[in-house]
Amino acid sequence: AGKQQNQAIKYIDDSVKVDDKPALDALYNLDKAAAAEITEKRNNVQGSLDILDRASQLSFIVVLLIAISISGFVAWLIEVVIIRPATHVAHEIKKLANGELNIQVASLKSTTEIGTIATATETFRDTLLSLEKAQRELFLSKKMAEKHALHDGLTELANRRYLDTKIKAIVASAKQQQITCALHIDLDHFKQINDRFGHDTGDNVLKHTASILNEQTRREDFIARIGGDEFIVICAQGTSNKQANALASRFLECLSKSVNFDGHNCRLSASIGVASLPTSKASDLITQADIALYYAKRSGRGKATIFRSEMQFEISARTHLSEALDSAIENREIIAFYQPQFDINTLELVGVEALARWHHPERGWVSPAIFLEIAEENEKLGDIDHLIFAHTTETVELASQQGIIIPRASVNVSGTRLMSEQLLADLKAVAELDLQSGDTQFSIELLETMSINFTDDKTKARLQQIRDLGIEIEIDDFGSDRASILNLISVHPERLKIDRAFIEQITSSKVHQSLVSTIVHIAKTLSINTVAEGVETKQQLDLVRTLGCQDVQGFYLGKPMCREDLLSFIRLPQRRAL
Repeated sequence: AGKQQNQAIKYIDDSVKVDDKPALDALYNLDKAAAAEITEKRNNVQGSLDILDRASQLSFIVVLLIAISISGFVAWLIEVVIIRPATHVAHEIKKLANGELNIQVASLKSTTEIGTIATATETFRDTLLSLEKAQRELFLSKKMAEKHALHDGLTELANRRYLDTKIKAIVASAKQQQITCALHIDLDHFKQINDRFGHDTGDNVLKHTASILNEQTRREDFIARIGGDEFIVICAQGTSNKQANALASRFLECLSKSVNFDGHNCRLSASIGVASLPTSKASDLITQADIALYYAKRSGRGKATIFRSEMQFEISARTHLSEALDSAIENREIIAFYQPQFDINTLELVGVEALARWHHPERGWVSPAIFLEIAEENEKLGDIDHLIFAHTTETVELASQQGIIIPRASVNVSGTRLMSEQLLADLKAVAELDLQSGDTQFSIELLETMSINFTDDKTKARLQQIRDLGIEIEIDDFGSDRASILNLISVHPERLKIDRAFIEQITSSKVHQSLVSTIVHIAKTLSINTVAEGVETKQQLDLVRTLGCQDVQGFYLGKPMCREDLLSFIRLPQRRAL
């Protein structure tokens, strides 16, 4: 249209000077046609614009809907993939922080960052679980260690360490006026049970004893095993002396009942020391109960003894004597005195018995009954035996050098030393001396009261080793304990020494005469010589001669004497017309 309009304008410029009506009409018509065409074109363009405008609006709506849809999908995706897992992980981590280890994050594992956090959280959870398990095991181990540290593994009673802790607690918390009682229980001859029946039976005896203590005591009482066969019971505060003594009596009664252990019938007995003190002095309680126990044992065992203050002074003196005895053994101050033995018919010297003697620098001569008992308690008898062996061999050598013959020399051997290697070494030295002199027969004396099973194969083998060295064996103090005929048959000693307790009353008691006669008869039946010990009068000498004893020993014919006096005694003419 514009192009046509431009052509019309150009035409007008070319024809403006021409008065040509047709031309003007043509121009008019051309302009009118052009205007119509322009109008039509304009309308067409406007229609197109309207269409475009509507299309644009529709496109916007479509784009907007698509955008909203995409936004909703992205939001949903963010909710599902990020927000929900993150919220769940945060919740589980919060539970973990509060100590709850039962969390669930395994389903969230993926390759995303949230999955990495979930995996790390689960790993942390597992680590905490492992630490908790380790802590629980450590706690249980600590509890078990504490129990083992404070309790006896065999009886499950408290041990000495726990007892010490208990005593300190009593002293710290007790009221001054309250009384605390303690019982110190020791099984009598427990070692014999172990030696005879074995340690398994011994363990069962200890468990049985613990069960009795538990049954007879109250919940508030305290029980401890403090040694091999020793137990302590601390009664609850306020327990009277009468109640404590009654408890000790119940213990003794229950223990005395025969019980079968592993097919062995055992009748137990115990010695009990009882002490009571104000709780402010509870630290001295165990010491005093221990002292009372010592006196219960000394008075014959199988009984309860109550502590008395004078016991403390005697024990103190005994402790000092024990220390002095250790020094005396170390300095070889224990020497042998020799008591002669005689043929009962000819009164010829047939031997000597070496007896241990101790001269204390301040106390003078100490009774053998005292220092030998202390030595036994302190397990020093073997050391004393060794000193007496050495002294006796020196005496025999000295006598031989002076032309004096000692027909027989016997030395006592303690039960604890019979099975020792040191005894064999001493006896080998004696045997070598005997080969050199050839005039003295050595023998060892075994007490019948020894806690030794003479029928045991090991004991028999040891006795045979001794005999193979040329050493004879004697049984001392026969009749003072079990007087076992089986032991006589098993050991078959060369001599049997009749205990002095029979000889003391032999002149006034027909029963004692019959017993001595029976012992002599049994010995003769087994081809064993007999020695009557403790003969102190002529009447006793005549009577034991009549009853058939072969040898005699006692103050009437010769007291124990030192080495020099013995050698002088042997040199004297034998005036025995008694």
